[in-house]
Amino acid sequence: MRFYDGKAFYTAPDIFESLDEQHLDIMQINAPNWQIPFSPIVTQPNAPVRIALNAYCGDDNEEAILQTNFSVWGQDRHPDKMFTVFQLYTNALAEQLGEHSIYYTNFIKVILPAKYFKASPPVGKILKQQPSMERLFIEALKQEVDFLVNNDCRIFIGFHRFVSEYFKNNIVPKSSWLYGESQGEIRVFSHNGKKCYFVPERHFSYYSKTKTASLISDLQYLLAK
Repeated sequence: MRFYDGKAFYTAPDIFESLDEQHLDIMQINAPNWQIPFSPIVTQPNAPVRIALNAYCGDDNEEAILQTNFSVWGQDRHPDKMFTVFQLYTNALAEQLGEHSIYYTNFIKVILPAKYFKASPPVGKILKQQPSMERLFIEALKQEVDFLVNNDCRIFIGFHRFVSEYFKNNIVPKSSWLYGESQGEIRVFSHNGKKCYFVPERHFSYYSKTKTASLISDLQYLLAK
């Protein structure tokens, strides 16, 4: 399974064009060569997207900065860390979903310098301290989720506890979560009149085969209802 540049499917807005110099300085990206570009990626450009993945990922090296899409490049450099677990989901759900593409995005839209942001909590802390800046990221991800749901994507997988909490608290209104229809750790929500599923995974660098198998089993049960 390979991922390809997904800009032809969805072009995420450039949040950083809307940030002033002070905000860029806070996030340590006031110099262009301090950031690594990130764009959405898909497994099959012409197949319907059925699963969307969301995560924070960080890296900081000279070669990565030169890439036009970090994740397209990263799948060959870090295949075990980034893409092994993706294959488990697409294989297990192939029969229920039919031909489909997996879509992968990043809620920050750019990979920040690991020297300053070695994990997602520091990013979240800075956004919380800057409400106007945080709102830009939330609205951009909401637009992305709207687009995916309207194009028949129903499954959203959050890699890392911070990402799951971010999605739950900022992207889906509290009134839209259908807690009575949950199965195990899988949460069900209604979006634009359509039933969707949220899967709280570990970060893909530290995923557990046992936990992933359990999540997939619960997801398969819900999809079969």
